[in-house]
Amino acid sequence: MAAKRKPERKADVLNAMADYLLGSGVSEATLRPAATALGTSPRMLLYHFRSKEALLVAALQEVRRREIDMLVRALIRNPGGPTAERMRHIWRWYASPRRAPYLRLFFEAWGVSLQRPYLYEGFLESVRKDLLPVAEEALVQLGYPRRDARAIATFMIAALRGLLIDLVANKDRRRLDDAMEIFIQLTRMVETKRVSLPARAPRAVTAARSPAGVSRRTQDRRRRHAPEGAPVHPRRPARRPAAR
Repeated sequence: MAAKRKPERKADVLNAMADYLLGSGVSEATLRPAATALGTSPRMLLYHFRSKEALLVAALQEVRRREIDMLVRALIRNPGGPTAERMRHIWRWYASPRRAPYLRLFFEAWGVSLQRPYLYEGFLESVRKDLLPVAEEALVQLGYPRRDARAIATFMIAALRGLLIDLVANKDRRRLDDAMEIFIQLTRMVETKRVSLPARAPRAVTAARSPAGVSRRTQDRRRRHAPEGAPVHPRRPARRPAAR
């Protein structure tokens, strides 16, 4: 009879693997160095997670869970205030050197997933879903229509991530702080509901055409201008004379 897996040991392995990825990254992660760093064996890692890919996915999810939990706790410690000021607080929290390992790992895993999504199954989908519904619902509570809320939330998350990946790549804090101030000004516009999508244009209706390829509108126009009692037929294109 196969031995039962011990959940507490699996949780320990997962936490240790998350720490390992934060220190070493995910691109070059292999079972043997990871097992050595965790004080176990590759066989035990596979015993708990069945495959290297499953272990990496679980560890990335654990890192992401830690990050979101820390951010929520930071926001709870600084409650209230306008959304623009909360965005400034979020930016400062992420821009702290203590968050650098989380940002590097996040963007590294994102880049690898774009090239080989099968390696970290579900990672890209989780990245899309973990913040968007929360931001969208907050904008709905401000009074935005659902379509506007989703578009604005998408833009705000993309803008923040764009600034963060620039920070990871260039570490030019002064330039990025200035750029964040522009973003905060846009956030103030969002708060006062001065941002909205244009109304969608109605779908073009394709004119019904007769078998001869003449639209009904053209036929109606010809009928109005035709002599009384004269039959109206679609005008057929003239035939080209046959080549001799």
